[in-house]
Amino acid sequence: MSPSATAGAKEGIPKKATRTAAELDANGSGVENANKIPRGTIVRNLNKTPGAEDELNAIIRGFFTPTVEFITETTPEITSTITPTEYQAAISQAAVTPDITSKPVELPDWIKSELRASDPTRVKLNSGKYQFFEFFAFWCGACQALAPEIQNLEEKYGGDIIFTYLDIDDPANDYIKKELRFQKEPHFILVDGEGKKQKEWVGFVSYQELVEIFEAISPTAG
Repeated sequence: MSPSATAGAKEGIPKKATRTAAELDANGSGVENANKIPRGTIVRNLNKTPGAEDELNAIIRGFFTPTVEFITETTPEITSTITPTEYQAAISQAAVTPDITSKPVELPDWIKSELRASDPTRVKLNSGKYQFFEFFAFWCGACQALAPEIQNLEEKYGGDIIFTYLDIDDPANDYIKKELRFQKEPHFILVDGEGKKQKEWVGFVSYQELVEIFEAISPTAG
């Protein structure tokens, strides 16, 4: 064991860190042997250890990032978490251009569903049947989002309930908007066969709530 290593051991340098400069720099570069230093090597009280500084220089020569941490009496004990070889491998991997090719994303149903408007000239408030009105706008995101659910309900209950879709930007619907006191899109209104309001929702209505109501008023439900 070299004098510097012996001195280091007496001053509290862990045994696994007491490598001589000759051992670490046998091939002239220090890189090969330096990479073999055990992960977590610690050197304590560097300023109080005669000869330890020269030995440390040999340990970390050729490193991109040293695995040896310097610890003083007031510094909390820490250990290295990555070796130079692992560090360089991580850098090389990060430099590789990622593969950004992927399969086309399947659009959700609400995007694929299309809003549709009823013919204002054929709309009657006193239709003799329950009628479900929706006041909507083609540019309305909430209207578009609810379209699949409303259209699904029409498929189920359209035989007993009239579904009427009124475009609020169509002047031909102004009289119905006034009659039913339209507020803002989307505005849903359920009227009976005589055109009298039974229930209304502004902004949102849950699918399950409508199912329960339609089940109750549909003669052929169940």
